[in-house]
Amino acid sequence: QCRAGLADLARHRAALPSVELRVLAAGHGAELGDLGLRALLPATPTGRDAVRVLGWLERTRAASLLTVQPPVPEVEEDVIALRGVAREIKAARRERGEEPRELLARQSALEARIRRLSWARESGSAARAGSAGVVGPGELRDLLGGATLVEYAPIDDRLLAVVVEPRRARLVEAGPLGA
Repeated sequence: QCRAGLADLARHRAALPSVELRVLAAGHGAELGDLGLRALLPATPTGRDAVRVLGWLERTRAASLLTVQPPVPEVEEDVIALRGVAREIKAARRERGEEPRELLARQSALEARIRRLSWARESGSAARAGSAGVVGPGELRDLLGGATLVEYAPIDDRLLAVVVEPRRARLVEAGPLGA
């Protein structure tokens, strides 16, 4: 379910019209990544578990680092109008202690229009992001050329490490996160 959530997030995040919304979406991705990691962590780790955990960590990291397309040009005027309405609502709240109904309705309509136009647009990078392949353990070892890779993951109050060596992969409890 977390994998499907990250794929949906990548597909929709690329179409979001503002940096603020993209950052918020990335935060949800981090939460999905943490949930997925917890589901993968075994009671007694094996090399196979280490490979699965490494794959998940890489998938989560890649989802947070994806480059998204610039805002959708078709909604640029609506985004400017939405920011203006938000300022008017804030001013009304400050001056009169209320949020006028007509401004709230206009805000809702603009948000719906932006969402509809943005999500309807086909995004090539979002489609590629959802289907990006993960390098397998054998290919990763070849790419490392005999070197060792260590990837860290904080979980609760401890630090976990996935160590990929020339002949094996293992999960290591690195110690308390505070230290």
